[in-house]
Amino acid sequence: MHTAKLFFVVILFLFLGSFCFFAMAATDQQTAFSALNRAEQATVSAFQAVFKAEIIGGNVSDLLAQMNVAGMYMTKAQVAFGFENFHETVSQASQCYGISSTVESQANSLRIEVGIRDNADAVVRIVVSAISITVVCVVSFLAWRGFKRNYHRRFLKMKLEVSSDES
Repeated sequence: MHTAKLFFVVILFLFLGSFCFFAMAATDQQTAFSALNRAEQATVSAFQAVFKAEIIGGNVSDLLAQMNVAGMYMTKAQVAFGFENFHETVSQASQCYGISSTVESQANSLRIEVGIRDNADAVVRIVVSAISITVVCVVSFLAWRGFKRNYHRRFLKMKLEVSSDES
């Protein structure tokens, strides 16, 4: 009878132990899945920020190189998740998330810098255009005035002849 109780207690501990193991494994899987989703969202946001920076004329070659590294970590995380290596999944996804977040903030800063530079260039173009228009108007006025004076002098020096048309 004593062995039957011992056998029952061992079976009970194995059952409870396996339940706790599967519960912890499910928690690890959920943690890995959420880390993977968070990294994917950060990567998508970073790519969108880099794309927007490129559209307005920013130099994004360094950012794209960093995004390639983030993509490599994302791929490693997805492969690890497929092999149910949840610790490695979380590690690789965290690396990807860190790089993607950094790239996104750098891309947003680049957009601001390019916007400021473009605004300064626009102001310079407006000022140069205004000065050019003023110079053209002044030179045109002076040329017209000189032409008018010269024309009047020549006109006043002319001698008029009256011709009769007697036929």
